[in-house]
Amino acid sequence: MKKVVTTVDEFRRALVRLGEAWRVVEYVTAEVPEADDWALGLASLDATDPEPAARRGRGERVTVSVFTAWNLPPFGTEEAPLAALRREVAGWPGVEEVGAAVVDTQLHAIWSFDVVLRLSQ
Repeated sequence: MKKVVTTVDEFRRALVRLGEAWRVVEYVTAEVPEADDWALGLASLDATDPEPAARRGRGERVTVSVFTAWNLPPFGTEEAPLAALRREVAGWPGVEEVGAAVVDTQLHAIWSFDVVLRLSQ
């Protein structure tokens, strides 16, 4: 049976589409009316450049970190950081693993989670 694969570019485009579909800008501006373009950019979804992932059988895998400064609905709650977002991404084609959400230790403002993508058979 062939495994489903993806590319990093496809994954990043899917993150942008998800942010638009979930109307993240509307959530942010409703919660923070004075949010400027810079703040809205931080709340959007993005992924880091890929790093090689641990080998598991055949096929190439990479790890990317998905990050955002927004942890409120629709992405998650204070009690369940990025839970809805992580569940959604876990079901995407080519996603093999989704890690736990963590907050940066310096500013305590940027949330992220690792995703293992399968790039080839």
